[in-house]
Amino acid sequence: MFGKEVESAAQAHAMREYPKESCGLVIDGRYDSQLNIAEDVENYFEIQPSAFRPNIEAIIHSHCAPRHGRDPSAADMAFQIEQQKPFGIVHTDGAHAASILWWGDFRLDDPLEGREFIHGVLDCYGLVRASFWQTRRIKLLDFPRDPAWWSRGNADLYAAGIAR
Repeated sequence: MFGKEVESAAQAHAMREYPKESCGLVIDGRYDSQLNIAEDVENYFEIQPSAFRPNIEAIIHSHCAPRHGRDPSAADMAFQIEQQKPFGIVHTDGAHAASILWWGDFRLDDPLEGREFIHGVLDCYGLVRASFWQTRRIKLLDFPRDPAWWSRGNADLYAAGIAR
């Protein structure tokens, strides 16, 4: 999304910080690494509030294997929805780092057919949102959801989210 330079810098930062989650901002097309100030840096990230300024283009953080998969958590989704900026996750095991998984409303323009299923990004509700956007120019609200929410007794999560 922002080029190889941003991706390489975010990947290198994620591997240096492993097993802690790394975090950074894309500002003026460059990756700006940030200190993770969360209380539990192995499971969450938090960026110093003073780092946020109007010219932020995206927010990137890492998920560390084997504790976390590459998909965004409900907390990640809630923060992205609040910030209204593209978000990226670098999944790393400390030795290797995957390409950045990007998400946000810009993904509403991704093709409806042939999508890879990515929970919280290109999942069932993401397909419904993209379809409404592409065919009717109606932007349905997004809502946070954890992977495997259906196994936790939230059978009506999509219906409740759409109603909101």
